[in-house]
Amino acid sequence: MLHGAHRTGLASFCETAAQHGIAVAVPYSRGVTWEASDITTVDGVLERTFSRIAIDSRRVAIAGFSDGGSSALSKGLSNGDLFTHLIAYSPGFYRVTVPIGYPAVFLAHGLEDRILPISSSNQIARALEQSGYAVTYRQFPGGHTMKLDLVNESLRWFKR
Repeated sequence: MLHGAHRTGLASFCETAAQHGIAVAVPYSRGVTWEASDITTVDGVLERTFSRIAIDSRRVAIAGFSDGGSSALSKGLSNGDLFTHLIAYSPGFYRVTVPIGYPAVFLAHGLEDRILPISSSNQIARALEQSGYAVTYRQFPGGHTMKLDLVNESLRWFKR
């Protein structure tokens, strides 16, 4: 799970994932938010996690909120041979040079988001669908937040 700027969005997500029986690795960016150079941090956390926990390779997700959601999409689409599922709450963008594989994608975004407008997820969902990805997209009344009911829905979606 990749945090948003200032490391937001982690505690509630991790508690909810634990209730679903899902193990979560939580890397931290070096600065306030994610930069391209932080991807090596994510790689290291994945290596350590895979060496310590029995992981079902048919169920490996990368998730994130806000800037973390953007980074999760970027990392996940570039590594679709590893990640089977991508979960992004209120992302602003994604950047992929060469996409690999077709992981399933879950997006959630608040209609009144003033930090990263809903139009960003509208564009992301449309582009991914046009590229052949299976996208589950949920809009909700509210702002720049992770709604608990949608976190639960995304985790149930991941476990199916």
